Amino acid sequence: MDESRYRNSVQRIAELDGVRGIAILLVLYWHYADRLLVTLVEHGYQGKWPILTYIGYSHRLTWSGVDLFFVLSGFLIVGILLDVKDSKFYFKTFYMRRICRIIPLYYLMLFLFIIIPWLGLQSTKGLFEGNFPLYSYFTFTQNFFIHGSGSMWLIVAWSLAIEEQFYLVVPLLVKFTNRKNLLLIFGCAICMAPILRFMLEGVEAMPFVRSDSILMGGLIAIVIRDVRLREVLIINYRYIVFLFVSFFIGTAIWSTCHFAYLGYGTAFIHLWFGILYSLFIIVVILNRSTSLSFVLKNNLLVWFGLRSYAVYLFHMPMKTIVYYYLSNIMPLAYFHYVDYLTPVVSLIIVLILSELSFRYYENRFLLFGKTFKY
Repeated sequence: MDESRYRNSVQRIAELDGVRGIAILLVLYWHYADRLLVTLVEHGYQGKWPILTYIGYSHRLTWSGVDLFFVLSGFLIVGILLDVKDSKFYFKTFYMRRICRIIPLYYLMLFLFIIIPWLGLQSTKGLFEGNFPLYSYFTFTQNFFIHGSGSMWLIVAWSLAIEEQFYLVVPLLVKFTNRKNLLLIFGCAICMAPILRFMLEGVEAMPFVRSDSILMGGLIAIVIRDVRLREVLIINYRYIVFLFVSFFIGTAIWSTCHFAYLGYGTAFIHLWFGILYSLFIIVVILNRSTSLSFVLKNNLLVWFGLRSYAVYLFHMPMKTIVYYYLSNIMPLAYFHYVDYLTPVVSLIIVLILSELSFRYYENRFLLFGKTFKY
């Protein structure tokens, strides 16, 4: 089959690497800046520097970086599948490329998760302990055990499991469903997700209750590829920008409200972020000649975007390890600095490891994956 017929539609868009960079920076901000920002809020409350209170509140909703990952993943994956729907190598190439992207680094982490305790090398409390069954890590089903006690080594992989579960269903839907029905199915699933979160408390890590973010991304991919619908978006571009800015300002206001409970897993908040980040991606895709596009193609953001997978898997284990060792070597008089040194030291190590992983390990598998053609 002629690969050139698909080449233009599956090209990498540099701005989306920048979007992915923003997503991983939000995750790092959420997990690494917590203690520092709590201190800033406390100082703000004491009236010394009121602006510190608002800086501290900026931390409250940065866990939504995972929602941005979901929307972006849905957009990219559904888009690729739509573009190569008629290929006779549709399933084989898609799954081989996803395997080459996801499995090598994840299974390396899983191998270390097994071998380090077996060798008796672990000393960091909570890093390898947990009651998730081992098979759940191998089968990407650990999100179904999320209310147990998972190990810090693989604590973030629940979101990876959700994406893998969607990879089992979405290719079948795209292949065997026309676009009109696909829009209907995605729309119904998006509407059901917040309802299920409201009705079924504590199941926020299940795929069917997190379908809104991923399928909103898929919905954008469908709409963008329809000539008439894309024209409607282009004509109404200024209104889309207005909506995005409105949702962004609303998010900023909410983050400062004492009375608003905007915690992870609540029924409405993930829908809100799904809409916010979907509007963001539409704005980026429709106008790639703006200053926003220039910012997103910044080398630093693109660097983080390309290495986001390694950064995501490494950052929590490294934070746990660094905190443990700093706690053991720091003199008692300076122990209060551990909370501030931990994220700095952890970040430096994570960035170095991520660069090495991407350049000398992951890239080999990615290049192999590209040998499979549509």
